[in-house]
Amino acid sequence: MDPVKWRAPKAPPLTGILARNDALADPQRWPTGGHGPEDIAVDADDRIYTGLEDGRIVRWSSDGQGPELFTDTGGKPHGLDFDPDGSLIVCDTTRGLLRVDHGGAVEVLCDTFEGERIRFANNPHAASDGTVYWSDSTTRWGFDDYLGDFMEHRRTGRLFATKDGETRLLLRDLAFANGVTMDLDETFVLVAETSEYRITRLWVDGDHPGQRDTFAENLPGFPDNLTTSSDGTVWCALANPRDTRLDRLASFPLVRKLVWSLPESVRPDETFYGHVLAFDLDGRLLRSLQDPSGGYAKITGVREHDGWLYLASIDQDDLARVPLS
Repeated sequence: MDPVKWRAPKAPPLTGILARNDALADPQRWPTGGHGPEDIAVDADDRIYTGLEDGRIVRWSSDGQGPELFTDTGGKPHGLDFDPDGSLIVCDTTRGLLRVDHGGAVEVLCDTFEGERIRFANNPHAASDGTVYWSDSTTRWGFDDYLGDFMEHRRTGRLFATKDGETRLLLRDLAFANGVTMDLDETFVLVAETSEYRITRLWVDGDHPGQRDTFAENLPGFPDNLTTSSDGTVWCALANPRDTRLDRLASFPLVRKLVWSLPESVRPDETFYGHVLAFDLDGRLLRSLQDPSGGYAKITGVREHDGWLYLASIDQDDLARVPLS
């Protein structure tokens, strides 16, 4: 543990669009038969997929029947997306970037870069040309102790692009790189920087290729997975709300090191609060859906499909969904 000093912005008030509401309260739940569904993907036949902490990927039919076993990665599957040929792309936190064919056979696409093992492959987005954009959250910490990256704040996250067996580094120095998605025209890639409460944009086509800027910042929670719906809405899961205690410690790296050295049982507890955000393609906030009771909380994945908003959480045993009016 080697923390660095940084300055956290003052958290935005929950007013206006961000005002407290119960839009996510009492969702319909789909038991997974396991624990920790981290993300959601939907195939061309409208089947719903999620990965579990024991390595299994399960799916439901278009009418909600299931779950049935699709495959087992032998690791910890997190982010999911389907590529143009219908193969499932998986970011597995212990095995790297994977492809799963229609029969469930698992292939490793990338598990090292420049001779070093990928420690925390997190979330992929498969573009129409077959390029997979994906995040590596941290070069220093694995899934079992990922909070160490938040406390250290050394910005070692990265954004990669993999195609035809080759992997390119697109961005480095990201603050826990997490969710990845694109706009409908595939002119830019978005990547969530979880521990700095923002979403960063990298232009890959159009008038600004290679340019990096900020899509959304000073979010009211820790942004996790991102998806883009068919109408261009960018959905962002917030795994946890902001913690003023953690923000106050940003300028005191030695205190953060001391807190990390304490037994887990006496560290500050997490606050459970269900929250997702929706943005337009210019980064303007459109909607804020919440569950202050934390009934379905630590939301790590969100995907709009067929009139429903599907939710995933590494803290739950179920997927959940709520109707979108």
